[in-house]
Amino acid sequence: MKKVVITGANGFIGSRLAAYLQQKGYDVVCLVRQGSDTSLLSNSSQIKYIDYHTPDSWQEAFAGCQILIHAAALTRARKWADFQKTNIDLVEQLISFTNTLPGFEQFIFLSSQAASGPAKSGFGKTESDDCYPISSYGKSKLAAEQIIQKSSMPWTIFRPVSVFGPGEKDFYQYYKMIQKGIAPLIGISDKHISLVYVDDLCAMIELSIAKESAYNQCFFAAGVESVSMAGFAYIIAEALDRKIFELSIAVPILYVAACFSEIFALGRKTIPVFNRKKLREMNQRYWLASHRKVIEILGWQPDMTLARQMQITIKWYKERKLL
Repeated sequence: MKKVVITGANGFIGSRLAAYLQQKGYDVVCLVRQGSDTSLLSNSSQIKYIDYHTPDSWQEAFAGCQILIHAAALTRARKWADFQKTNIDLVEQLISFTNTLPGFEQFIFLSSQAASGPAKSGFGKTESDDCYPISSYGKSKLAAEQIIQKSSMPWTIFRPVSVFGPGEKDFYQYYKMIQKGIAPLIGISDKHISLVYVDDLCAMIELSIAKESAYNQCFFAAGVESVSMAGFAYIIAEALDRKIFELSIAVPILYVAACFSEIFALGRKTIPVFNRKKLREMNQRYWLASHRKVIEILGWQPDMTLARQMQITIKWYKERKLL
C-alpha cells in the first residue's frame, strides 16, 4: 500500500482520517507539532514531530512519502500575517518540497467551504461557481488553492462543508445547549447548511488517492442531506432524547455579545470561538454546496442517514461522559 503523510494529524479530521486510512491498509505517517495534544490519535499511530516553519528538518518526516494530505491549518487569527504564514506560505513551501521527493505522486489539500463563500440561493454552490470568501480564513484558503492549482504535480482539493462527528469541538458546544433543552437560532430567517459526517469525508479522500480522474480536481465534500439550523437542532435533540425550545436571538444582541467575547479575550493567546467575524459567517442564509461532483467522479455514496450519524456522534460523547 502507498505511504501517506498527513499534516495536522492530531486534529479532529486528521486523526479520524489517519485511523480510517490505517484500517484500509495504508502506511500512514502522522505529522504533529511538538507539544501538541495527541489524545485523538490511536496508540498504533506512527507519529513524527515536525516544525513546519523549518523546512530543512522535513527530510526524515517525509521520507518515502507518495501521497501528502495537507490537513494542518490556522482557523482563527488576529492578524492576516498569521493566516499568510500558516495557510498560504506553508502550502507554497510544501509544494516546492514535494516536487523534489522521489516517487511522490499526489498532493491532497483540505481547503474549506469558506474559500468559496456562501451560496446566493437554496440550490447550493458548485465547484465551477465564482468564489467570494467573506472571512480572512476563507481568503487564505482560496489563496492556497490558487497556488496548488499552478503546480505541475497531480493535486486534489477538497472543500469540506461543516464537518461533524465524534471528537469535534465546535458543534459539541451546540450539543450541550440542546441537551439543556434550548436551541439557539440566529435572527428571524432560518439558516440552511450543508453538512458532512467526518467518516464520509475520510471516505471521499480515500477514494481520490492515486485516482487519475481525481487529479487536478476540486471537490466540495458535502453530504447528500442539507438542513436548516432549526431542523438540525431537532435531529440533535432526537439523538439526545430531549424536547427543545427554539430561541431566536436578534443579530444586534449577538453582535454585542461577540464584542464582549473579544474584549474578554484581550491579552490572552487564545482567540474566542465566537467573535464578530464568526457572527458574520453564521448570519449567512445559505452555506450550501453541491455533492454531485464527488458522487459522479469519485463514486462516493453515503451509507447512513444524517440522523443515524448524529446518533453515533452523540453516543461517542456520552460514552466519555461529555454529555
